[in-house]
Amino acid sequence: QASVEHVQLAEPLKKLEKAKVHQRRANASEALRTAVLAELEMDLAAAAAAVKEAESAGVPAVEIEEAKSQMSVAETAQQHRAEALAALEKAVGVPALEVDLQAAEQAWTMAAQANVSPQELKNKQDLLDSAKEAQQKRDDAETALRAAVNAELLQVGVQEATAAAHAASSAGVHVEVLAAMKAKIDEAVAAQQRRAAAYDVLQAAVAGAPLAVDVEAALGAAAEAEEAGAVQAQLQPAREKIEEAREAQG
Repeated sequence: QASVEHVQLAEPLKKLEKAKVHQRRANASEALRTAVLAELEMDLAAAAAAVKEAESAGVPAVEIEEAKSQMSVAETAQQHRAEALAALEKAVGVPALEVDLQAAEQAWTMAAQANVSPQELKNKQDLLDSAKEAQQKRDDAETALRAAVNAELLQVGVQEATAAAHAASSAGVHVEVLAAMKAKIDEAVAAQQRRAAAYDVLQAAVAGAPLAVDVEAALGAAAEAEEAGAVQAQLQPAREKIEEAREAQG
């Protein structure tokens, strides 16, 4: 009789254990499917744990292999996305004037194709736009500076050119370009000062009465002023005074 009672008790226990096994397997199968659903957002560590539980719970091998395949695809996609984001960060992570705009544009496109998050893309686009603006400002400033000094030394507007040089420096124009342009401005200043000084000497030479003018010195001053770039409108009155002095002095 005791043996019969033991058999009667054992059967329900076996059914209960079997039900637990089935339930565990079903739960593990569902957890595995859920763990590998989102490719780019998949938590690979959690998915690996789900695979381990599925294997332990007796989930069919075909389901486990399919999950592992999805994990492999997800890992590749996430790695590609991470590499694309790193390349984009490197491209725009330098001072705005040093950004290689073409390379940065390409890196942004690659990041978008690799499904980098919209917020990350927006942040990097903002940096790229700032770099474009800064480089355009620099290029415009350099163009304006070159135009300001693109004349004969005596025709250079020194004040305007100096202002353009300051603006170019602030905009980040290359130091080599600035040095060359500033050198030309300095040459223009020197030439224009020489002309002004020579004209002042000529004016002083013919300032006295005709009999008091040193004709030879005045002629030399006129020649020097002409060589220094004095225009005819400045020279002609002085020459007339020299001629008047020569006639007066006989």
